[in-house]
Amino acid sequence: MRFGIALGFIVASAIPISAAEAESKTPYVWRVVVQTPVHPSLSAPVRTRLCQDLKAALLPVLGEELGRVDVVDLRAVATKDWEPLWTAFAVAGWTALDKPEAQKLTGVKTHFLKIDIRDGRTFRIETRQLDGSTGILSAVVRSAETQNADTLARLAGLLIGKDFGPVGMVEPIKDDEKQVSVKFRGGQLPGFEGKVQTGDVLAFAMVTDARAKGVARPKTDQPQQLVGKPLTATYLRVVSKISNGECRCEILTRLNDPFLKVAVVGYRAMKVATQEAKVQVRLLDEQGKPPPSTTSLEIWATDNGFTGKPTNRDTLELQKGIYTSGKPLKNVACVVVRVGSTLSDPHVVPLIPSDEPFTLRVNINPVNIEKAEFEQACERLRARVADARTSQLELVKGLSQLIVAGKLDEALARAAKGVETAGSADLLLSEELAKLKKGKSVKDAYPSTLLAIGEEQLKILRAGKPELEKRMEDLRLAIAKSNDPVKFEKEFRANELVRQIQYHVARGEVPEADAIYDQLIELTKQDEMKTKKAKLLVDWTPANDDHKKARAFLLDEWRKATVLAEFQPLFPKLQPTLDTFVKNADKLGLRNFLSAVGICYARLQDQLAPLDENADADRALIKDLKAFADEVRKIDQAAEAESKKLEEKK
Repeated sequence: MRFGIALGFIVASAIPISAAEAESKTPYVWRVVVQTPVHPSLSAPVRTRLCQDLKAALLPVLGEELGRVDVVDLRAVATKDWEPLWTAFAVAGWTALDKPEAQKLTGVKTHFLKIDIRDGRTFRIETRQLDGSTGILSAVVRSAETQNADTLARLAGLLIGKDFGPVGMVEPIKDDEKQVSVKFRGGQLPGFEGKVQTGDVLAFAMVTDARAKGVARPKTDQPQQLVGKPLTATYLRVVSKISNGECRCEILTRLNDPFLKVAVVGYRAMKVATQEAKVQVRLLDEQGKPPPSTTSLEIWATDNGFTGKPTNRDTLELQKGIYTSGKPLKNVACVVVRVGSTLSDPHVVPLIPSDEPFTLRVNINPVNIEKAEFEQACERLRARVADARTSQLELVKGLSQLIVAGKLDEALARAAKGVETAGSADLLLSEELAKLKKGKSVKDAYPSTLLAIGEEQLKILRAGKPELEKRMEDLRLAIAKSNDPVKFEKEFRANELVRQIQYHVARGEVPEADAIYDQLIELTKQDEMKTKKAKLLVDWTPANDDHKKARAFLLDEWRKATVLAEFQPLFPKLQPTLDTFVKNADKLGLRNFLSAVGICYARLQDQLAPLDENADADRALIKDLKAFADEVRKIDQAAEAESKKLEEKK
């Protein structure tokens, strides 16, 4: 995980500063904007008293030294002096707070209070918070009714006070990808004590500069335009006590990496009002409809993240279209929806006091489920073939070590077991491959690529069986031989080193073969081996600077890459490297090229394996991984064709 630069606010100015110390000593500006209808019961004196009483009711919530409370009566302020957000709210009501314009940061925490009169005598109060340091909007519109105008301020104060949430900067913790540090605004001011407790839940937001428009560096000749973008897939949970205005929080997220790689100024968080309660969830598909009764669906929830295994007590029960947990959860629910046998969709649900269940949208399209299951079956096959091939290579390596060490009996037993295992794996994997090649989605780009890779690796797996059988025969002969056992053992060890050299040369891995030649020369004391080594190194010598650079790129940069983000910037060099090897008729280079591409496939699959097709953030990475593998495969096929041409030349 990587973070942008930390962000702070000077009171009411939205000027970013980098010092967390200043953030922790910056007081809050809490503004309540009151909208009322024209009615005799809400005359100017009544509204004035309402604003005064409301301010008096909220001051204890904030504390005199933690900030100030401003109450604005829209009817008492000339419309020309209204802020843009006030105007938008007066025109569009609550929907105005959902607009992108509302996410422009001001550094002011604003509560909108709307009072209506019903039936000529009932006052209806509605209120909602928009935080100007994060762009986070309170999850629900709180409401209440009364027929007594004298209780309006007290009732409104109770509703508004529930949603006041301290805000803070989110910062990384070195060598810890599961937790972050949050440094709270006003955290070192008197009155902050008790505002944030262990177990509290914080909403999470990204802060960007609108000037950047998706690029890393905005134009500095324009005034900064900070925008808060709440990231509802991620929440933070406080796991330590506040110390010097700071605490540790664990990350609760459905995303593979919640810290997006975009032009980010920083990340911020705001405490949300939560409770201990049973979680209630309504499921809807992408069209806003409940899932069909025929859908194979499971749903469970815990309050300890997504890492633990669910138990029967964690399963949610369906009652009248609503899934409800059997036990109360504390402050947050980590909900997992499993559709079919493979698609799992995690969600983080803050337990906010509300009469309405939490709505989750899940991908339950039967076609998508079938396609995903087929792709995963292809991925599993490719992975199993790769594992079998890796096991075979490890066996060969282990046999070589045992033979060189003179442990022939142990080597024979291990070889026999390896031949048996390879045969069983070949049979099972071949049957599975044949079955998958009859699937409906077999012609789709990604599954076809996976199956092609699996089939090629299966051929290599089969080709390794005769070599193992030959080694078993040699081992039996060596064990049975009694004449001059010391000399024979030395010859046998030498033959094993020769086999290792041949293996690495076949893969173009000359540095590895060179090192083994040194062992062979030391063992045999033969000048012939020195001559062969020298010839190999001559064949390996680059023809020119471009050839040398191509070799270095493949052996160093490309083989060190482990994830897509590291392979992508190297990809433009891959085709020129191949062209250089072809131009110089470099057989060894082409062999090394093919083995290096094989390593790339395996590492991309390792990155793909833990991703979830049904998670929003994972989808983009899955798509990129598949597309990149297809592009690499095109070059791989060209390299294989060129290598075959050179190998066939005498």
